[in-house]
Amino acid sequence: MDDLYHLMDQKHLFIDYSQSEIKDITKAVRVLLTRVISCFNARNDKYFITGFVPGGSMVERARIWENQAYPMIEFDFLVLLQYRYETQHVGYGCPGHLKILNFQTNKGSDGRYQMREEDLTPGDVVKDHYRTLLKILADACKRCDGGHICCVKKEAYMPCTCLKVDTESGWLELVGLDNESKGYLKPIVMKWNSKVKTLIKPDISKQIDINETSPSEVTIMADFIPGFKFSRLKIPEVFGYNFPHFPKNIEKPDHFYLVPKHCSKNHSTCWRISYCATEVKSMVSTSQKHRDAYKMIKVFKNYALDNTILSTYCMKSVVLRHIDNCEHVDHLMEPCLIEMLEYTRTCFKQKALPHFVLGHNLLEGKVYFKNGKQEKIFLNKFKTLIRLLKTDKFASLLQDSAVKDNSAKIKSALLQIADLLTDHRKY
Repeated sequence: MDDLYHLMDQKHLFIDYSQSEIKDITKAVRVLLTRVISCFNARNDKYFITGFVPGGSMVERARIWENQAYPMIEFDFLVLLQYRYETQHVGYGCPGHLKILNFQTNKGSDGRYQMREEDLTPGDVVKDHYRTLLKILADACKRCDGGHICCVKKEAYMPCTCLKVDTESGWLELVGLDNESKGYLKPIVMKWNSKVKTLIKPDISKQIDINETSPSEVTIMADFIPGFKFSRLKIPEVFGYNFPHFPKNIEKPDHFYLVPKHCSKNHSTCWRISYCATEVKSMVSTSQKHRDAYKMIKVFKNYALDNTILSTYCMKSVVLRHIDNCEHVDHLMEPCLIEMLEYTRTCFKQKALPHFVLGHNLLEGKVYFKNGKQEKIFLNKFKTLIRLLKTDKFASLLQDSAVKDNSAKIKSALLQIADLLTDHRKY
């Protein structure tokens, strides 16, 4: 499997973080979003953004080129909110979630000040968040004359160049919000225009035929999720005990975040607890083989399995757990990948996948199979895949002298994996 990874690396299935153009894109995204925050804070009377926390695969250095019709790179940011006139506290929620209680001081008709408490719902915060972002887009200059100097519309209150960042290898500009995105969290859409065209992206057909392209334009999607920061001491206050489990090699943070993602029961007042900064530290500080194994799982998911049940959110807990318990001293990725897949199969069999930090069951309430036969076949085929990896069957496939094209070798391996892990759909 290490040989397959290296072939995929040669065919540029993974983002190459050493490329200067990728570095310029990353810097430009942060500069542009910092400007957006300044515009945001000038337009929202209720709360302001104190900063953002980068997360996800771009900062963890585990992003792959996803199998899409157009080149796209996704960034993830948690935007920290602070209300101007109100204070927030936390209350008990579902496993892995908490409520946010909003306290506001109002002056009554008798002249006395009274404290009013209400649940702060994720839906209301998200609506207000995106309403402000849309206002920024509406206020932005619409290609006015002499637009490179400043906006001639006095009501816009921002220079034309505010929402565009120029770099040595290209320029980045704000486009809008992705209204086609599923769910109520809409990513910010930006467009990267390359001056040098040094990026190499695999163009992969439904038949997993791989052709390499050098795009002049790349769509940049940024999850710009609003959330709140609280002291970690609030957890034992609410629950009576400090339940989170942290990586052995990472110092426990003194805070946690709450993000607007509902619980499995879809309660309108539940906010998901996030330790995204801790996850990033664990991924960045670990051995390269663990990131490589995580990228291989993503390749299985995106290229071979048509986004089937191996969700990135669930698999990250599998990867982080392995990182914390790995005893392999060599630099090979395959043994780690096998252990991750074995643990994944056990979790599906037992219908229990504990969140790495918080411990609640990520599979609770999820239905992945239409019937018992589908589940049984999936688990059996998953076991077969693990056996093939252990017996190094894919290595012999890659060494087949009759197949000289590396793209064809990758295609053959991914099709075998897809056949194994999607066969249950026939029943």
